[in-house]
Amino acid sequence: MIQPDPLSDTLEALLRLGLDEAICRRAISEIRRRWGGGVAYIRAVDREAREALIMSGLENGDPVREIARRAEVHPATVRRKRSGWL
Repeated sequence: MIQPDPLSDTLEALLRLGLDEAICRRAISEIRRRWGGGVAYIRAVDREAREALIMSGLENGDPVREIARRAEVHPATVRRKRSGWL
């Protein structure tokens, strides 16, 4: 069975959210042109968003365990971030 195309799936999701079809198709076409035919790795986690969530919690003085729960990471990850290790 053929795997679904992630870009087609993305286009459908964007259109369901009500975004302009012409703009979405143009963006997807550009991504397909740049990445088509190759193997692309899609991270399961948005690292930038996760890091921003951790940093925001640390700046607010929130408890490490609470930050870890919200960011869906181990408390040790938050502690390493706090110490500047990550």
